[in-house]
Amino acid sequence: MENVENLEVAVPQKTGKTTWLVLWALIGLGLSVKLTMIYYMVNFVPNAMPSFCAINDVIDCDAVAGTRYAQMLGVPLACFGLFLYSFIIFMCFVDKLKNIKLLSFLEVFKNKFAYIFTIYLISFGVSIYLTGVQFFAIRKFCLLCFITYLVDFISLFIAKDYSKPFYYEVKTSIVDFIEAIKIKKYLIAFIAVMLCVAGFFSYTKFSYIFAPGMKRIDALERFQKMRGNPFDVHGNTLGNPDGDVIIYEHSDFECPMCPIMNRMLQKATTEFENIYVIHYNFPMDNACNPAINRPFHPNACKFAKYAIAAKKQDKYWEMINLLFDKKPKTWDEFYKKVKKIGIDPNQLANDYAKTETADELEHEIMTALKKGMEPATPTIFVKGEKSVGIMTYDELKELLIKNGAVLKKK
Repeated sequence: MENVENLEVAVPQKTGKTTWLVLWALIGLGLSVKLTMIYYMVNFVPNAMPSFCAINDVIDCDAVAGTRYAQMLGVPLACFGLFLYSFIIFMCFVDKLKNIKLLSFLEVFKNKFAYIFTIYLISFGVSIYLTGVQFFAIRKFCLLCFITYLVDFISLFIAKDYSKPFYYEVKTSIVDFIEAIKIKKYLIAFIAVMLCVAGFFSYTKFSYIFAPGMKRIDALERFQKMRGNPFDVHGNTLGNPDGDVIIYEHSDFECPMCPIMNRMLQKATTEFENIYVIHYNFPMDNACNPAINRPFHPNACKFAKYAIAAKKQDKYWEMINLLFDKKPKTWDEFYKKVKKIGIDPNQLANDYAKTETADELEHEIMTALKKGMEPATPTIFVKGEKSVGIMTYDELKELLIKNGAVLKKK
């Protein structure tokens, strides 16, 4: 009699746990739907209106949705949320669903709360990682994302069986999984599912079907993450001096995107036979640039003058690559690196201090402003056509070909 009474008490407790888990999973599902909509608007709808979650420069769900961290393997993280919470709701009713004849294979799910706890534990671990990403990498925060992390945290506590050790649910999940795949038909089914999942993620990763913005980011990062400069440029000229397609490059040595454009232009000179690159310094520094009305890049004017001074030793492009690719942290380090690329530090210092060096820098800045250049780098001019900001290498090639650039014969 006593055992029967205990059983009657236990049933409502489990029913209540299921109800709460379903409720919180529905909240998480609703948040994931909204995050998916924000992701779609940011990545697929040009000039879309900002969402209600774009509150300020720090709390901005839209900005987070536009980064590479908003997706994994080409699939938006919000879609993983849709799957997660849908699966949790499914697991909440698995003990009833497995009584249906067509769903009898669900018999392998013997301890639903253990599985739900384990899934939420993994999800919460991912949430901690994504929180770190927002704090340290993106430096912007998605309010709705943090609410989903809270949902995971609360659900984790609801699913826990406090009469068992902390590791009980994880251990049970692993043991049940191993027992299930010992049965041949379930092992075959698991392998088939994993192959389908691998095929799906391979397709989404390389087709960019759900993350079109990542194609551009990946294309830029191939140049951004290059170790050193593989194009081995020397001297004061870049490209064919007799080429009829002249590219005027305006850059700043403290501009984060300028090294990418620099590498792209140097690569282009290895592929096109009739292009010539003329580099103009445009430091975003009010110490020498009248277009800049406040301190911005404090060493940009100094770096520009050192680049101009290096011309005296026929080391202009070596200096450009040093300043872009091996940016020194101290001036002592700068002079050590200068010496390594064959520049005489004493002559460089003397040429840096000459009035004609400052005059040449002023001429380059004023020439750019007269051409209608905004205070934005990198900027290039190709036959009078201005292009502001970074572009992919394919876009650069298209621009050059449109203006008459001819690929070298292989």
